[in-house]
Amino acid sequence: MLLPIGAIFTDKYEILELLSSSPLNYVYKAMQKPLDRLVILKILTPTVATNSEIVSRFEREAKLLSSVKEEGVTKIYDFGKHNGVYYIVSEYVEGMSIRQLLNQKGRIPLPLAAYIILETAKILNRLHQQGIVHRDIKPENIIISNENRIKLTDFGLAFSQAMPSITIDGSILGTPAYMSPEQIVGKQVDKKSDIYSLGVVFYELLTGINPFIADNYSAIMHKVLNLKPIPIHQIDKSLEMAKDIWPIIESMLSKESSTRYQDLSEVITKLESLLNTNKPNLSLIANLPKQSILRGVNKLKLKTLVVYIVSITIFTLIALSVWYKIPKSGKVLTNARIEKPNLLSSQETVLITKPNINQTAIETMLTTIPDKKNNVLMQNLINNETGSIKISVLPWATVFIDGKEIFTTPKDTIINLVSGAHIIKLINPNFPIIESIINIKPAQQHTVIVDLNEHIGYLQIIVHPWADIYINDEYKTTTPISSPLILPVGKYELTLKNPYFSPYTETIFIQPKQTIERNIILK
Repeated sequence: MLLPIGAIFTDKYEILELLSSSPLNYVYKAMQKPLDRLVILKILTPTVATNSEIVSRFEREAKLLSSVKEEGVTKIYDFGKHNGVYYIVSEYVEGMSIRQLLNQKGRIPLPLAAYIILETAKILNRLHQQGIVHRDIKPENIIISNENRIKLTDFGLAFSQAMPSITIDGSILGTPAYMSPEQIVGKQVDKKSDIYSLGVVFYELLTGINPFIADNYSAIMHKVLNLKPIPIHQIDKSLEMAKDIWPIIESMLSKESSTRYQDLSEVITKLESLLNTNKPNLSLIANLPKQSILRGVNKLKLKTLVVYIVSITIFTLIALSVWYKIPKSGKVLTNARIEKPNLLSSQETVLITKPNINQTAIETMLTTIPDKKNNVLMQNLINNETGSIKISVLPWATVFIDGKEIFTTPKDTIINLVSGAHIIKLINPNFPIIESIINIKPAQQHTVIVDLNEHIGYLQIIVHPWADIYINDEYKTTTPISSPLILPVGKYELTLKNPYFSPYTETIFIQPKQTIERNIILK
């Protein structure tokens, strides 16, 4: 259920912004009307609302958050089911996540990085004392508030000793590049797994690099199980001062949980000793310059590199300017342009104007263009009248008209077009591309409503012990997968491959908005 901006959910929560979306849930920034306070509204998507395991995990997240006695954890305000939709309402923290910080700054100086990890470790340690393991520690889930306090969020995968586990034996949950070795192979985890994940975040804060990132799950798994990260002070000379802190990170990242720190209190003691009484102020982060490993490059080499790049850029621009002046066979370059008036209202009007071109010349050019789509575009140049179109797409899409990017839904936009046929293309990376030709009639407004969910279905698959997933002989991903695969409606050949077992094959039929579930044991 995708909620439009301005909608009122359960008569209390006004939708302000869609923060994230996935096959499992939508997360919104909302205003709780009776109290005039900002909140986070997370709702399960209709496609998974019938999955008892996912619903149970959602309910456990709400119960766990309500039971936590910890200021450093985002609070829960509400939980329930409204018109068949499960939802959680929690505290909205004004500030930025560690991921946003890394995107802005590249990496963080040692004192500030150590202090961020210290404060996060204190929160986690108190949770561990309550029998709670987070299981998804990563930069996205650690927030620095505008009051310069650390907050831990997203307890969707958290485990509590006070609650029965609903995780299927052998299944893997979490973010692979931040998982501990025991977590990535599906073993039972404890607080030492959180210590490992926090160690990965510590490494990334200081270097700007996650050493376990790779192109696919198999490669990530191999790195987590086998790769020993390069000591941070050997990556760049500017990190030499971090030599004394490397033993702490090295122990946190130990492959064997038995040789890791057994308790975060040890990490806290060591970091407090290193920081001593000089605790940095998190507000200093706003004024930090952007840093990268390139700062360690020899200045002369860097200067040479810059001159080289500038020279190549100038040469490329000259070449492009010459290329565009040369007539191209089968292509017509016009002076058509897109004008977007700067309106203050939420509704935009996009005007696509006609070029000033002779009709006889157009008809002559049409005969030289074999491509049907080009014929459609050129035929429109003959028309003198305009109509309009209003496009709505669920959940969202970037709209292209006649090959030009116009806008991204869900904002309310009316597009004025010359009458005639136009090519409409809708692109959302999570769905198949929708492309169609629509005929605009003079002085008429056309409304197009597209639900991308009508064009896809879902494949939720669990494989024991693991497998590479192939769809129609094309590699897709490697299990475990935390959310269903999205596939266009149709017939597919599913193949599961693990070098230690015989391949598994099956023909599946993907239906609109339906989820196919498979739990397969390879033999």
